[in-house]
Amino acid sequence: MLDGLDELGLTRQKKCIDKINEFLESNSSLLQLVICCREEEYQQGEAILNQLRGAVCLQPLSEKQIQNYLRELKCQHLWEGIKNDADGLGELEKTPLFLNLIPVTYPDGLMGRGERFNSEDEKKDYQDKCRKELFDKYIEKRLGEYHDRKGYKVEDVKRWLVWLAKTMKEHKLKEFYIEKMQPSYLDNRKQIILYSLIVGLIYGLFIGLFIEIIYGLIFGLILGLVLGIYCVISELFTSKLFTSKIETVETLKLGFSIKSFLAYGLTSGLISGLIYGLIIGLIYGLIIGLIYGLHGIELINKTDANQGIKESANNTFIFTLIALPLTILLYFLLLYIQNASINILNLVQFGLRDSLIFGIAFAGTPRIQHLSLRLILWKNGSIPWNYARFLKYADERKLINQVSGRFTFIHDKLQEHFARM
Repeated sequence: MLDGLDELGLTRQKKCIDKINEFLESNSSLLQLVICCREEEYQQGEAILNQLRGAVCLQPLSEKQIQNYLRELKCQHLWEGIKNDADGLGELEKTPLFLNLIPVTYPDGLMGRGERFNSEDEKKDYQDKCRKELFDKYIEKRLGEYHDRKGYKVEDVKRWLVWLAKTMKEHKLKEFYIEKMQPSYLDNRKQIILYSLIVGLIYGLFIGLFIEIIYGLIFGLILGLVLGIYCVISELFTSKLFTSKIETVETLKLGFSIKSFLAYGLTSGLISGLIYGLIIGLIYGLIIGLIYGLHGIELINKTDANQGIKESANNTFIFTLIALPLTILLYFLLLYIQNASINILNLVQFGLRDSLIFGIAFAGTPRIQHLSLRLILWKNGSIPWNYARFLKYADERKLINQVSGRFTFIHDKLQEHFARM
């Protein structure tokens, strides 16, 4: 079963249908195929699924089905009002979504209005008004229900859901993952610059701590600050440095990158001097070669919200453990060549600091970017700080559906309603 053909848009829908027809021409005897699509979107397209044996179209609910449903819910008292508003709620309740919402929204009954219309356009406008009113009252009802834990202000919930709906619509998302939030979700240039500033300064700080090993703390921090500002200036002209896609490191596969080893090792050696430079360069090249050989791929089955970022944080610890013995070896060799006294505690201290820098620079990068992005969106009022908790709250209020780590609105039409608010 292939679902969601109508969600591709007419251009991509046509290409997809052409490929399905092509596939079925040579494989029709090997499988049975069912394709799901809204009838209206399918008819708007120019391509036809000519290799299928037939079509099944879902029909609007009949009056008998509607009455049986209301009877099962012990809501027979709603039928009279629905029947008297045949062109409004009476038309909407033929769709399962709206039939499900009406008993929740109007538990005490409703008054039929029996409107009259001079044209089909007036009738359509009235139905749109009824639909909007139904959604508004449903949202108000759900948010007003008693909750045994601390909730949120109604206006905050609406604002956050409006932002989510508009973002999903703009980026054509059918499912929302917290860990897949991207810098492209930022609203304007000012927010992008602020995001780049935060990430750039954090990177500059780590680079400064690294440079401090050789040139001293003050010089290292100054250089780190300069590099952070440079990152922001670069962003102003390229818009690519930190606003590219955030790629989480969720699973690891051990390997080794000879190219990275040679590039970083020999370059560091030439810059820092022959003997010390080669020692520093080759050991750091070994660390970077190992790290670049650890390939991160996305988890297929996610069981919790924001699991990708959590796994990236765990892998920061793994990277740190990999780099720790090598950085300790580096300082030991430098002290040994200089005939300096060797203090085990200092070796561990310097090694732990530098290995942590490596871990954060490679596996921790997505977490730094993600938290910086979340900070700006939270400060802007687009999302709450604890986003996972809020989305679970919206799921309990029957506005959002949560399935493991992914979130969707309970229906596309509710998402469209929020996007228009």
